[in-house]
Amino acid sequence: MKSVAFTVALFVLCIAGSASARMQDNVHYTSRVPVAISVDSEGIPAQTAAGETLALHWRVYSNNAFRYQFSGTARDEAGNELPYPLLYKQEVDASGKRVADRYEVLDTQFGVVVSDYGSIQYRDHWGEGQMATGRAPDLVKLPHDPLSPSGSMGRIMTADATNEARIALYALSKAGAADQSGLYHTEVKLTITAEEQ
Repeated sequence: MKSVAFTVALFVLCIAGSASARMQDNVHYTSRVPVAISVDSEGIPAQTAAGETLALHWRVYSNNAFRYQFSGTARDEAGNELPYPLLYKQEVDASGKRVADRYEVLDTQFGVVVSDYGSIQYRDHWGEGQMATGRAPDLVKLPHDPLSPSGSMGRIMTADATNEARIALYALSKAGAADQSGLYHTEVKLTITAEEQ
């Protein structure tokens, strides 16, 4: 009988203790702002001579961090497609007709500079920037590959005041005395990927 009375008395004390506890109800409110991202080129570059640096410029608009990747294709001397950009042209004969499966390819190197950003994870240039010493196969590597421009720079956060950053791609080609004269071309594509932080 003593143990039953003790249990009842302990229960009464617990109820009395909880009745004086303070009650609180916190409500947490969150709102999701979607990522906005876009890219614009800043015009078509002027023609340059071999040995002169060609510059391409883009503006990236975003309300958060981003990475980027370049892509492009070219042809080798036999006309096979290469998975990276180089300046090239199809050879022509004395009558001005294109010669099948014969191309002139210039040694082309690249450099990248990012400017007007808010912050950057590692550094703001690749391939020595305007000096354009980066290899074409590395230019198109995946964004997280440390040999790629984006991989060596890391995430880029746009500037707070403008929500933008600028990317400049520099290309430098070298022509030898044996390279056929004419207009050489390549196409480069820039892809921007949001990396929300």
